[in-house]
Amino acid sequence: MIDVKEHVYHDDPKIGHVDVRTALKEVSYFFLGNGLIQAVVQYSPQGEGTSLGLIIMNPEMLCKKRDTLTFNADSGLENTQVTVEFENNSQTGPPQDLYVSWFHKSAIPQVLASWQKDDLEIREVFCCPSSDRPILTREITLKNLSDRNKKFTLKTSTLQKSFSKQVSLRSQDEKKVILCYYFEQTSNAVDITESETYPEIDALAYWKNIAILDFSNAAYEHLFSIASNQLPAVISQAGKVDASIWQYNREWVRDQAFIIFGMTVGGHHKLAGKLLDRLIKEFVSDEGDCVDSGEKRDPQDVELDQNGILLYVLENYVTWTDDFEIVLQNWQKIVKIAEFPLKAVFRHEPSGMFCNCREYWERHQAHGVKDGLELMYQFFPSIGLKSAANLARKMSKNALAQRWEHYAAKLREAVLHHPKYAMVNEKGFIKRLNPDGTIQESIIPREDSGLPDGVPLADKNRTHYLSPDASAVLPIVFEYIAADSEIANATLAQTELLWNQAWDIGGYGRVNVDSEADSAGPWPVASLIIAKANVESKNYGNVGKVLAWLHTLPGALSGSWFELYGPRIAPPYAQLGILPWAWAEVLALFIHHIIGFQPKDNYLRFRPRAIPGMGNIQARLPFRNCTINIAIRQVPKTAAIQFECDTKFHRPADGEILIPFTGLDISITAIVP
Repeated sequence: MIDVKEHVYHDDPKIGHVDVRTALKEVSYFFLGNGLIQAVVQYSPQGEGTSLGLIIMNPEMLCKKRDTLTFNADSGLENTQVTVEFENNSQTGPPQDLYVSWFHKSAIPQVLASWQKDDLEIREVFCCPSSDRPILTREITLKNLSDRNKKFTLKTSTLQKSFSKQVSLRSQDEKKVILCYYFEQTSNAVDITESETYPEIDALAYWKNIAILDFSNAAYEHLFSIASNQLPAVISQAGKVDASIWQYNREWVRDQAFIIFGMTVGGHHKLAGKLLDRLIKEFVSDEGDCVDSGEKRDPQDVELDQNGILLYVLENYVTWTDDFEIVLQNWQKIVKIAEFPLKAVFRHEPSGMFCNCREYWERHQAHGVKDGLELMYQFFPSIGLKSAANLARKMSKNALAQRWEHYAAKLREAVLHHPKYAMVNEKGFIKRLNPDGTIQESIIPREDSGLPDGVPLADKNRTHYLSPDASAVLPIVFEYIAADSEIANATLAQTELLWNQAWDIGGYGRVNVDSEADSAGPWPVASLIIAKANVESKNYGNVGKVLAWLHTLPGALSGSWFELYGPRIAPPYAQLGILPWAWAEVLALFIHHIIGFQPKDNYLRFRPRAIPGMGNIQARLPFRNCTINIAIRQVPKTAAIQFECDTKFHRPADGEILIPFTGLDISITAIVP
């Protein structure tokens, strides 16, 4: 049984410098990194916290914000700002004069900060220019706008090192100062030095060979680029990534698996493979169960979806990269991953499905979750077993392939058609069934649940309904059922009830707010998952409102979204963190669902979606050792999607083509309504 103390954290945002807080008013965090050094530019425009702070972290050590390498217990991030000292009077750029944004001058992600003080214009550009050195550069350009000469001292510091330089500027002249921040792993400290020239930019080759998408729609361009920029920046060289940065300091197979999917379709293949290999080797026990939040669980508390999503993502990675070596090296562990949910301890004999006391969003017995059948614990094992069967066939393990295919089909048949235990009704998918086949409508937390006052699930005056639940749309996302089916339509109609439940800022909650064990507020990840399902079902209005909503949130400037947006009770809960999984969902939304590039073993499936207002898209996708060039032109009043391709293809259905894969580069054009 899970100890409720596992959910208790002691990082109190009211203690210490204001920069300790993650959710500063209107804050944006810009993430940069190369696996050897991780950096964050903090932009706090409302005067709460350091207006322009520089956070540097050891990528291999997950930590709270107050424990980062440039954070001072007394002054927070203040000393990391550049200060300009005129006649012993230190001056900085006040928040109202400061502007920070992504700087698209180079293919390498860069952050631009600009401000002005006393006729002095300051531009700062932050960048990780190297692929194999733990270095961050800060290029500072100073321009004298006045009609007289100026002398001043430029200052900044890290915890261990101060930098000071006297600068003289004639009227209208400008000068550059290049600072290099080095992370010293042996001392776990940050050094700072000045460089006369800009360091060699050897990271350019990496950033030119990932998925490149150019949009005529500026909002879409922003969403895609910030996700592609930041997701690889938060993954260490060893493949470590915090599930929610500065929040949990823990790792989940589920979160990492979805991150791998996003990295794979986004062209970050080498890093995706490293993360995937680490998950299989280190996060799966010898029995085959996957850890969650860094913990191995008893059978009653195991998250059974994790085995399935890991196998599905593994097959997708192999399809995209042709890296079958990862399967060969890990085959014995892969067999255990596939077999684990089939253990008798989970089997619900009357239905043939799986049963325990955990649910998808991690509520458990202390929260009132009783023994039962969770939709996600049937669906993900089903698609995972099908993926495992495909891999087994490539290994010439035909008996295993047949076994896993049998169970995959049996699970799907039970979920959709069992006479007593089918997990569908007139409202679409059913989240959870009791062992007798009745619907588990609600939960009642135990007295020792540890839920703090103010959490909806702790309120004894409300009924804690389990449905609707955002996870119910995942069978639509993964094409487990037809996206235009009655089940899909009914499910999506129910999930619309999750929008603006107990708030007015927009966004979907992950669960019915009455049963929320955390803050009452919308989740970007849940909203993106629902958007993907609506793309599949061609409910484009619901897609557009999610994408528009993401632009309204604090952090939208940088594209670093918190796990949720609500009144986090911290402590006993952890402060809100930045969720890398959300970036992965953005990449999957655009490439897999909207552009619709979905490769299989021997052919390429291309099925673009004509989102109103999408505009034109040019895409260059790395696939195995080739490049897939895609042009989508949106022409209003086009009767049907038209395709052109420089190789043979056939159309199995309207709006879709299949292209035999020849191992050569391919160019595809689609004209969509």
